[in-house]
Amino acid sequence: MDSDYDDSSMLSLDYFKKRPSKTLRNIKAKAYYSYVDHLMSNSRRGNFNTVEAVSPVEATTAGGRFELEWKLDEFWTLFTGTDALLISRDGVRNRLVKQNPMGMPLDPPVAFIDKIWQNSFINDYGLFAESRYKLNSSTVLNAGVRYDLVHSNIQNPASDFQAYYPNLGNRKENNFSATVSLKKLLNWDNQLEFAFGRGVRSANMIERFINHFQVGQDPFEYIGNPYLDAEVNNQFEVAYTGKKILDGAINRLDWGASVYFSHFENYIVAIIDPTKTRKFMPNQEPLNPKVFRNLEDAYKTGFEANFGIDFYNNFQFDAEVAYVYARNEDLSESLPLTPPLRSKFSLQYNKNKFWAATDLIFVSQQDELATSFGENQATPSYELVDFRLGYELIPGLNLGTAILNAFDEQYYDHLNFAYRNQANANLSGMERLTDPGQNFTVFVKYSF
Repeated sequence: MDSDYDDSSMLSLDYFKKRPSKTLRNIKAKAYYSYVDHLMSNSRRGNFNTVEAVSPVEATTAGGRFELEWKLDEFWTLFTGTDALLISRDGVRNRLVKQNPMGMPLDPPVAFIDKIWQNSFINDYGLFAESRYKLNSSTVLNAGVRYDLVHSNIQNPASDFQAYYPNLGNRKENNFSATVSLKKLLNWDNQLEFAFGRGVRSANMIERFINHFQVGQDPFEYIGNPYLDAEVNNQFEVAYTGKKILDGAINRLDWGASVYFSHFENYIVAIIDPTKTRKFMPNQEPLNPKVFRNLEDAYKTGFEANFGIDFYNNFQFDAEVAYVYARNEDLSESLPLTPPLRSKFSLQYNKNKFWAATDLIFVSQQDELATSFGENQATPSYELVDFRLGYELIPGLNLGTAILNAFDEQYYDHLNFAYRNQANANLSGMERLTDPGQNFTVFVKYSF
């Protein structure tokens, strides 16, 4: 379905007071509200002659944050505060079926009303505190805690959704998160950091309450799960950064690396459910929807590294590499949308008001797949080359041009996972869409 219109209204209010007292350094406050009236339809889709679908949706988001910054000692800074996020959504899909599964016209057409968001809401009220303490001239200790009270409810459930989950009603969750990190300045040019955190998040609106609706880039219908437990991420990370200022042809060196391991409890993921069938266009592939559920045992681990060199005063070369390995131990497969090994090399030239840059991107094949999510084929490797240049006409005003994917490489990004979504012109609705080809752009940028 495509968006016919989106009518949004937003209101926000910010407050800041500096140094109200000797101990209390800053007061920050923010309140906001937004309302979205959104309409989607398939009027420009090839299946419009078979079934007409219109989905009016109303979404409301409100919230705020209040934060105090305390200077308790020369070496000790404390942040305390509270925040709130209130989200509600309601909307239906009005279907007018014009043909039966055999392709014969229905006279009169048959009308259906599908409850998509089911008049649902999630209210999250939080309390937090973060401490920054300088142990000595080279060591800083950070620690933080957070508590969230999450209240959710579905007020107008569809009959099929209620059949999936018979004990619907008000639900309250109590989430506790904490983090601690230690930064050590080894010398003026090198820093080492250790960090551990336990982050807890409750399921969002889509994961809880969506009902037989396409919300991803793929062609699957999704079904929420109001019984989902909060996801817990226990992550440990080590990071190292360094720099070196030099004289001569090489002006500066920068480098850094980090490695992490995350163990998940109740990891939230959408998995194809062969016991259920799609509601909209029931004979169209894929027949089975995805349903959100918790995994008991899953983990991710990976690393990032970077290196930069400034030379001959006007040149800069940067190299970056990143890799992630993820595992769903419950189903003995990878977690969905795990990025493959990715490397990027950039060469930049700056002189006076002129600048130019070339980027080379290398992405390896991804054959670690989550078949339960619909990842059935490995994503091939690819290489991209981008060219960019620009000129500062006056202070703050830049004119530039770029050629992206300069050699018109046909490729798929594994994280895109976009599909055609409908059969048309003898092409399958399950055919994967490529990412953008050769792209010429001209831009004007003004900074103020």
